[in-house]
Amino acid sequence: MEKQRLDKKGTLKVLTWLDERLERDGYQERYKLYCMGGTKMILSDLRQSSEDIDFLVPSHNTFRVLSTYIAQLDWKHKIRFDTFSEGELPGYTYKEFEENARKTPYRFRHLELYFIDDADFIITKALAYRDKDVDDINKIFSKRKIPKEELIKRFGRIRFKPEKEKKLRENFKRFLAEFYK
Repeated sequence: MEKQRLDKKGTLKVLTWLDERLERDGYQERYKLYCMGGTKMILSDLRQSSEDIDFLVPSHNTFRVLSTYIAQLDWKHKIRFDTFSEGELPGYTYKEFEENARKTPYRFRHLELYFIDDADFIITKALAYRDKDVDDINKIFSKRKIPKEELIKRFGRIRFKPEKEKKLRENFKRFLAEFYK
C-alpha cells in the first residue's frame, strides 16, 4: 500500500488523533513539536500537500513517548513521519531551532505546535537542496527574503557529520550562488 499524501485537513486530523491517544493513555504532559518541511508549508498555507509529517522534537523523552503512536500511524494508516530529536537531522545537528520558533495557531491538549522560523527553514531546505526544496525556498522568499548574512550566521552554528559535511557545504554554497546573485 502506498503512503498517503496529506493536505492541511489531513495533517490536523493526524495531530488530533495523536493528541487523543495521549489523552486516552493518561499522559499529563504537553509535548513541543516544531513543524518543519512540508508540515510547516501546509499549515502555513504555502503548499497543498506533503508526503509526510515533519517535526523536530526538543528531547529524547518526547521522541520516545511519540514513537509508539507514530509507528501505529505508519503501519496502520501508511502515514510517514520524519521526526528528528534534539536537532539531529540527516547529516548534521542544528540545536538552535527553538530560539526563533513561534507558536502556531493550532491548539491541542497535549501537543504544543511551533513553526521553526523562516531562516531556519531555509537552512534545512538549502542543505537538502532537492527540486522540491528549491520550490519551498521560492515560496518563502516570495513572502520575505531573508538577509544572506543571517543565513550565513546560522549556517555557522551547524555541526556536520564528517561523511556528509562536504556535500552539505556544497549544497549551501550552490543555494547562496543561485538565490543571492
